[in-house]
Amino acid sequence: MLFEAPCSFRSLIFAALGKAGIAWDVVYTTPSLSGLRAAVAAGLGITARSLASLGHDLGPAKRSLALPKLGDLEIGFYSTGRDLAAPGQVLRELVRQAID
Repeated sequence: MLFEAPCSFRSLIFAALGKAGIAWDVVYTTPSLSGLRAAVAAGLGITARSLASLGHDLGPAKRSLALPKLGDLEIGFYSTGRDLAAPGQVLRELVRQAID
């Protein structure tokens, strides 16, 4: 269960499962995080997301699934070169804190 393309997690998932020789199917795609969360919560499958994006009702998959590590995901901040407005600075700091 994945976000629709383009999504940075998609290539990590496909590569990690392929390298591990694990068969898989994409059974659900969505453009929204709420749709993805609802599908996982309903037990339709699993997904790869940051823990922060999944909320309090979802957590890591069971170790018994023996899923491979996905590797690193690059997160970038892009701007016009001007100083960020206060809301942008707050968002940047929240993201930095969440990934540290």
